[in-house]
Amino acid sequence: MNKRLIAILSILSLLVLLPLIPANAAAKAGEACSKLNTTSITGSKKFTCIKSGKKLIWNKGVAVGSKSTTPIAKIPDPVVTDNSTYLSISECKLARVGNNSDLYIGFPRDAKYPPAVGDRKTVVLFVDFADLSPNPKAFSEMKNVQIPHAEKTFEMISYGKYRLKFDLVEKVYRLPSTSDSYLKAGFENHPLGKPMRAMDHQKVISETVKAADADIDFSKYDFLNIITPDWKEIVEPGASGAPNLNVDGKTFFLSNSGPPSEYIGDPTKINFTTHEIGHIIGLTHIYDNYNQKYSATWDFMGATFAMTDLIGWNKFFLSWIDDSQVNCLSSDSTTQSVHLLTSVGSSTPGTKMVIIKLSPTTALGIENRRQTGLDKLKSSDEGVIVYKIDTTKVDGTGAIQALSKLNKITRDRAGNGAPLSTMTPGESISTDGFTIKVLKRSTNGDFVSISRS
Repeated sequence: MNKRLIAILSILSLLVLLPLIPANAAAKAGEACSKLNTTSITGSKKFTCIKSGKKLIWNKGVAVGSKSTTPIAKIPDPVVTDNSTYLSISECKLARVGNNSDLYIGFPRDAKYPPAVGDRKTVVLFVDFADLSPNPKAFSEMKNVQIPHAEKTFEMISYGKYRLKFDLVEKVYRLPSTSDSYLKAGFENHPLGKPMRAMDHQKVISETVKAADADIDFSKYDFLNIITPDWKEIVEPGASGAPNLNVDGKTFFLSNSGPPSEYIGDPTKINFTTHEIGHIIGLTHIYDNYNQKYSATWDFMGATFAMTDLIGWNKFFLSWIDDSQVNCLSSDSTTQSVHLLTSVGSSTPGTKMVIIKLSPTTALGIENRRQTGLDKLKSSDEGVIVYKIDTTKVDGTGAIQALSKLNKITRDRAGNGAPLSTMTPGESISTDGFTIKVLKRSTNGDFVSISRS
C-alpha cells in the first residue's frame, strides 16, 4: 500500500477515536473560556469571558429577554387636510367690541399698548412716603425672583419674539404726600371677599415720574414698575396708566404699581410680575368672577398660577403665533378636516391652532399642550384643549371658557385643584355643531379631526 495513503488512514483513525468537542460549547459560570471579552448566550443568560487572576473564565451572566419574532405593526399617521380650503386668517381675527377704557381680547390690538415684539426695556423704581418705609425684602424679591422669571418667561413663551429687559434702579424716591393720600376712599368689593383699599394709580405714577425725572430718561422705556411700601390695610397692586405727563417726549405712562406684600417670598406667586405686564401689553383676565374653569388653567392671566404660559389665542393676539400657524375654519364647514397641531408651549414650527369662527365675535379655539421648560407636566396631563372665545366679554367676565374635559384636574402651585381640560387619543368633544376628536399622538404633535356633529 502506498506510504502516503497509509499515513492519511492513520490520521483518520485517530480522529475517530478523539472525543467530540462542540465548536460552541455551552458557557457555565466559573468555567474556563478562551478569549477575553467574548460572549456566549446559554439558556436565558448572556455570559462574558473575563480575567480572574491569571485565568480566563465565564462571569456569572446576565438575564436576557427573548426576542419577539412577530413584527409590531406601525399605525400610519392620518393624512393632514390641505389648508387651501380654509378661510383667510383675517376672518378669524375676531372683532374687538366696546370702548378703549376696557380690556378686550379682540382685534385690532389697541395702539395705546406698548409693542410686544422685539427687544424692549422697562424700568423698576422704588418709592416711599414720609410715614412709610419700603419693605426691606422688596429689592431682593424683584432682583432675584420676579425679574429673572419674567425675562425668561416672555422670551420663551413668545418663541424669542419678545425679549423684555428690566433696568432696576437702586434708589428710593420719596413721594411728596403721606401714604393715605395715595389711596382712594372706602374699600373695594373684591370677588374673593377680601376687603381691599384701592390705590390711586395715576397719582402714584405721575409723582414717581416727576421725582425720578432728573435721573431717568423715560423715553428709553415702554412702561414702569413702581414698588411702593406696604400699607397697613390690604392694598392690591396692579397695572394702570397716567396720561398727559409730557416727560422726556412721552405723554402716556403705563405702570405695574403697588406694594409687594401680595407676592413677596411666595413661590406660588412667581408669575405676579408677568401677569401684570400681561395687562400692560393688552391682555385681560380671562376668567369669570374668579371661576377658574373659564381660563383652562393654561394661562397666567387666569385665576390660578398652575402654569407659566399663555393660551394660544393670547399668543395669536400678541402676534407671537404667526398668521400662517393658524387654520381658520368657517362655521358653515361641512367637510371633515384633519390637522397636526404642534405644542403651543414650544417654538416647534407648524400649525399651533385651529380656530372655528362661529360669529364675528365668537369662535372655538383648539390647541395642543405639552411639557415645556416652564410648564412641568406628566405625559398623561398633555393633550388637546378646546375652548370658546368671546370678544364681547370684558375683563373678568369669561372671555375664554374651557369646554373640554372639565373633570380632569391638576394642582396649581398653591395645591388647589384646577381643570386641566386636555384630551388624549380617542377622546372627543361635540360642541356648537362640531365634533373635535384626537386621533393620534406623535413626537411632532397631536393629530385632530374636525367634523360636523
